Amino acid sequence: MPVNNVLIVGNCLTHGLSTVVKAYLPDATVTNASFTVENIAELATAAASEADVIFAQSGLHESIYPPELREALEPFAGRTILYPRIVFPAFHPDCVYGWSRSAAGGMVDGPFGYHSAIAVEAYRRGYSEADTIGLYNEDTFEALGYFAMFEPSLRALAEECERAHFPSDMFPGQWVGRPFMYTINHPRMFVAWDVGEYLLRKAGARLPPLDRERSSLDEFGVGVQWPIYPEIARRLGVPGDYSFLPSALHEPGFQHKRYDLPAFVAECFKTYAQLDIGDVGLSRPSPDNFHQVESDLFDRAFERGLRPKKAGQQKAHPYSTLAAHQFWRSAISQTPAGQVDPVVSVPFAVDKTTKIATAGSCFAQHIANALQREGYQYYITERAPPALSDIEARDSGYGVFSARYGNIYTARQLAQLIKRAYGEYAPLDQSWRRPDQRYVDPFRPQIEPAGYSSPEDVETSRQSHFEAVRNLVETADVFVFTLGLTEAWRRKSDGAVFPVAPGVAAGTFDPALYEFVNFRSRDVIDDLCQAVTLIRARNASIRFIFTVSPVPLVATFEPKHVLTATTYSKSVLRVAAEEVSNLFGGVAYFPSYEIIAGAYTQSKYYKADLREVRPEGVARVMQLFFRHFVDGAQRMSRNAARGGDAENEVSARASGRIKSLFDIVCEEELLDASNARPAA
Repeated sequence: MPVNNVLIVGNCLTHGLSTVVKAYLPDATVTNASFTVENIAELATAAASEADVIFAQSGLHESIYPPELREALEPFAGRTILYPRIVFPAFHPDCVYGWSRSAAGGMVDGPFGYHSAIAVEAYRRGYSEADTIGLYNEDTFEALGYFAMFEPSLRALAEECERAHFPSDMFPGQWVGRPFMYTINHPRMFVAWDVGEYLLRKAGARLPPLDRERSSLDEFGVGVQWPIYPEIARRLGVPGDYSFLPSALHEPGFQHKRYDLPAFVAECFKTYAQLDIGDVGLSRPSPDNFHQVESDLFDRAFERGLRPKKAGQQKAHPYSTLAAHQFWRSAISQTPAGQVDPVVSVPFAVDKTTKIATAGSCFAQHIANALQREGYQYYITERAPPALSDIEARDSGYGVFSARYGNIYTARQLAQLIKRAYGEYAPLDQSWRRPDQRYVDPFRPQIEPAGYSSPEDVETSRQSHFEAVRNLVETADVFVFTLGLTEAWRRKSDGAVFPVAPGVAAGTFDPALYEFVNFRSRDVIDDLCQAVTLIRARNASIRFIFTVSPVPLVATFEPKHVLTATTYSKSVLRVAAEEVSNLFGGVAYFPSYEIIAGAYTQSKYYKADLREVRPEGVARVMQLFFRHFVDGAQRMSRNAARGGDAENEVSARASGRIKSLFDIVCEEELLDASNARPAA
């Protein structure tokens, strides 16, 4: 339905949501009724009467809403869509609000608006600045319960999302794999995008394609940025530091610069010298209200935190606070090979309701097979006719990938496939003839083992295939693409890229028409960006997982050793996957290449030819995939309760079943010297 007038009601998240709505609906009237606005009830009433839809923070009938605002919005409940209050203190458990204990009440600002509970309580007890700085350590945090806040925070946020009727398979699971908060209650902008897009789709708005990163400023990025203390970051597997950034919107003359821990503590003490600090209470927000921080916890915590340290323990440099996974010795050489896990965080999670589609090189087929065996919704939009047996269907390319496109080795192939499916690109090569006079599709030459009787039959099959590709693009939830090669063959006149050179599987090679290409990193990055943009133009909510195949080149056309050619190719693909996953929200890189090919494995995941991956290697890849991507929020809670048994259960199933999954279809094998006989 048309959405021309939107009212957004709630706390500070309204500012980010307003930005998202305006980006998607530039002509719409958007009214931001933040709780901080004076006369909010009058503003909301006037705007609600004109609004097509009202996005209201959940808690409409709870204490978080001023009573007069609840009454003003009640007549418009039929037009109201709820969204959750985003509160998550686990990354910043020391970041709290101050309030007056006096009868008048009211907020008491710290130096950056928020307070450090440790700094307040240390000042209250007469600690020096130097001793206060020394309290920011693992012993203090342990005693204060800072390390135990992740599970309760995750549980509370999940319950809040359920209250707002947000789907449990998306929220908050797609956020928890990386730091998604600037403070206890200010999320990063990608959270506002996720919430805003969901609200607009629920309201029936049509969303044009947008590049999130370039469509708006980060509304909360100009506010306070509280650091994730390194000791806490190590426990959570995320980056951490002691770098405090005040709001850019602070009073005139305030220095907008980053403060290290000593400078921050000095600023706190300067502020507290001007306050009746004994009258200040501390609290953390929760989805429904505020929870008071108990002051009596700090005496014992400070006693632990200031115990004499061992010689040399106080020395600090930029690397002294890094997590264990950031050092080769602790992460690799001192860790058994079977326990090395190179995945630090993921930007979203999936569960058994998520429609997961795959494409890419031969190795991508292992992911598809494992997902099906484990009961996840491996999404297939091009299914075999009932008359075909399972073996015949697989030989004809059904179920090998989500659609019957065969192996897509390069990012250029993927981008061209999307454009061909939507009629935006029509290459000259439409069919190739085999020596037996049968015809094949040049872009999927092994799809039909018996070939086609005529070019017209090739075209009929192709149009049916394109319909399946369009269905996949428009309805899949997650798209997993495995990058395999940089080397390819293309038509000179129109740039069409093929999975194998003309003459290998069919057709005739003519150097006047076709040429070899070895894509550079810039080419692959551009092609991947184009593919993401093309797909998201039809499916704005789709998420991507990029991987790099660990399988070496079977042959290289470069006048180089196949080892150096393989190293070049995999390096380019790895760089491109990293660059593109950093450019777009909802795009992840999964290190299947590093898991299999890393030096720590001593090649144990490869068979005797040092090229084909052993079942144990695939099992390890899928074990880590399930550990990090599958059912993220619920799995975290479940594993914590069961001591990791759930993960071991998945690993055992994967190891036991994966040995039957090696029926892999791979055109690249045709290039082997014993098989590569040019076709007539």
